[in-house]
Amino acid sequence: MQQVVQVLKKTESFFDRAGIESPKVEAEWLLASVLGCKRLELYLQWDKPLNEDLLEQLRPLVKRRASGEPSQYVLGYSDFHDIRIPVAPGVLIPRPETELLVEFVLAHLKQIDSPRIVDLGTGSGAIALALANALPESRILAVEKSAGALEQARQNAETLGLRERVAFRSGDWLKNLSFEADCIVSNPPYLTNEEWEAARPEVKKHEPKEALVAANGGTEELRKIIRDAGTRLAPNGLLALEMGIDHGPTLSALARDYGYQEVLVKQDDNGRDRFLFARKG
Repeated sequence: MQQVVQVLKKTESFFDRAGIESPKVEAEWLLASVLGCKRLELYLQWDKPLNEDLLEQLRPLVKRRASGEPSQYVLGYSDFHDIRIPVAPGVLIPRPETELLVEFVLAHLKQIDSPRIVDLGTGSGAIALALANALPESRILAVEKSAGALEQARQNAETLGLRERVAFRSGDWLKNLSFEADCIVSNPPYLTNEEWEAARPEVKKHEPKEALVAANGGTEELRKIIRDAGTRLAPNGLLALEMGIDHGPTLSALARDYGYQEVLVKQDDNGRDRFLFARKG
């Protein structure tokens, strides 16, 4: 029987020839999933022999990933913040940058006993469910206009045991919604068509374009949220947005024009402008 180290090396080489980024890590993710362990735990069982049943489980996963299907869809989940989010084709895969957005929001809300939060364009529910997991006393509304994504988010809440903490609603951003929130957070579409065309094939082939691309230089949906969120925020409430790396100056000026206070742009872990934060006075 082949050992873990031998299977990993063969899979890494196969992925490398297929043009997969980070072939070593990708191979480890798939094998760890089959073995039911964490990726780094593979190093503790380097010489473990793999029987044919395990290899039969691994082969179709490797084939799907080598064809360009994102590993999160292949595995059926994405690790996000402190939870594991089930994901399926047609729903945007949560990104590491968005985990940082969650951290910023948590830092703002830690002094509020029972914060009222709205997650716009919830997609898989990643932001809403991560916040619900971290803030048991929070009251969260997750809004999504895609029927498929909304159903996925509801199912994810059930799977994670968080269904009682999050309310889900079909809607187009803040249209026809009335409430007073301590925080409105969103990771809306913000890529330009040019950025979409330059994206890796696995993104363009498998992920929903409507969840990634926006008109007006990628700012159209962000502008709508900035325009309408101020009337739904409580005093000192926070608007927290993920945005394109070139959007900071334009959106900061727009937020000030709409009367927001303490408008701030923060960077992602690569030092790129990625988040806009603005408070209601």
